[in-house]
Amino acid sequence: MPPDFRLSLAHATLIDVSPPELIRIARGSGFEAVGLRLVPIGLPGERRYAIDEDRASSREIRRALEETGIQFLDVELVRIRDDVNPRSYAPALDGAAALGARFAIVNVYTTDAGRAADDLARLCELSKPLGLTMLLEPVSFSDVPTVAKATELLTACGRDNAGILIDTLHVHSSGEPLSALNALSSQRMPIIHLCDAPSEVPPDPDAPGPAS
Repeated sequence: MPPDFRLSLAHATLIDVSPPELIRIARGSGFEAVGLRLVPIGLPGERRYAIDEDRASSREIRRALEETGIQFLDVELVRIRDDVNPRSYAPALDGAAALGARFAIVNVYTTDAGRAADDLARLCELSKPLGLTMLLEPVSFSDVPTVAKATELLTACGRDNAGILIDTLHVHSSGEPLSALNALSSQRMPIIHLCDAPSEVPPDPDAPGPAS
């Protein structure tokens, strides 16, 4: 196993678990790192773990990280949208970096490709002094659904602290061939999300899955 290889537990796996509890679960389950959703995305009934709104939460996360030795790998979720100013993410990015995060995950929900490139560039400028790399995640139901589209956006952005996060679920759902990954270097693709799901892609991404 490469010396820089880490198994990380993504917060979406247990989204109703608080960050400190997730960190301790990760340690007890043999993981070496965690990804934490510390930037709320406004879903109905969503539990908020926004550290820029709650300093006590930040202290509890730091304590859990120090007690377990777990690495805080990535923070989510930064969304590029027509109605969101990239600077609004500055407090959350600053707080995540202070806790040791190395990456921030970005999704795109705007059809304006020029705006998306400009906003991604601004996010990179905000995060570079913090030591953060912005990772663009192709999401099959977003406005950047494929690796090819994500690569185009990175090229247009033109920043060296931007990369791509691959989620196997979304690669499968998008119908993009796996050969699309061949052009990505490990520097451009530092994280891969491994997901398990039914092989049949639902026509509506918001539809409930099959009953178990």
